[in-house]
Amino acid sequence: ANDGSDAANDGSDAANDGSDATNDGSGADDGSGADADDESVTALVVFPQPNSRSSPVTSESNKEAGSVIRAANHVSALSLPLREEEELIVQNALYGQGGKNDDIIASVGAQTVQRESMQTLHPGVWLGDEIMHAYQQVLNNRNADLCKRNPLRKHCHIFTSFFMTNILDNNRGYKYDNVRSWHKKVPGGDLFNLDKIFFPVNISRIHWALVVVYMQEKLIMYYDSMHGAGQLYLETIMRYIEDAHLAMKGTALHNADEWDLVDCRADTPRQENDYDCGVFTCTFCDMLSLDLPLVFSQQDISRCREKIALAIMKGVHCVVD
Repeated sequence: ANDGSDAANDGSDAANDGSDATNDGSGADDGSGADADDESVTALVVFPQPNSRSSPVTSESNKEAGSVIRAANHVSALSLPLREEEELIVQNALYGQGGKNDDIIASVGAQTVQRESMQTLHPGVWLGDEIMHAYQQVLNNRNADLCKRNPLRKHCHIFTSFFMTNILDNNRGYKYDNVRSWHKKVPGGDLFNLDKIFFPVNISRIHWALVVVYMQEKLIMYYDSMHGAGQLYLETIMRYIEDAHLAMKGTALHNADEWDLVDCRADTPRQENDYDCGVFTCTFCDMLSLDLPLVFSQQDISRCREKIALAIMKGVHCVVD
């Protein structure tokens, strides 16, 4: 759930053409610091997300086994306490005295975070848009660095929640023209050359969920820590993919009927309260963008909040030596 501040975006031209760095979720800033093959890349938490399609090939099975091992390492990393200097950064950000609520205390690329927004990372508080978007920018930056270090790695991209708000025209119905130009800010400018695309969803201003497009697998999945139904959002993004292909390539999407739309699975991590959905959604983005299975639970969320705060304050994702 969140404070619904993304409702302030009304689908104006600045938001619709993807040119506004704050609202377009474009991830324009390409800095970060993590290696695609380096076990020091820290994801917050993980969870086994079996592929929807069976994979009898031995090499694929070995790859999945390796992913589970990496996931276990990341779960162990999550349980590690913050270093003294990291703890000080987090405590000052969340509980520091003095200053005004609207003071900007962190920035990641064009995304800024005010003091009162950072304090939504206190335990038991819904996350607002500024935290969601700043953290997603951290992950976009990390992706850019991973791809720079490993040229064979395909890019992924996380849009801000304004994308879904605009394409659904503030719940008035699907409107492709509102997001027609947003693809220009994704890495390489070509949606169809990406590995994954993430679409956070601000549902009725009270809940966060996530749609992920696995472009190369022709698969769209919905992740919701309350296990709600996501058919509207799955179908919206499928329609967007088809419209974008026609607009960008000049032809209809080939074999569109081969795409799979998968609603929230029973093994998706579930929140045990009504305020941690934003943290779960951030964690889904974190883990899935690293191709890691998801194996976390409610008990990990307090530490996740701290590590989200640390990543935003430092402008890079946490790493473990």
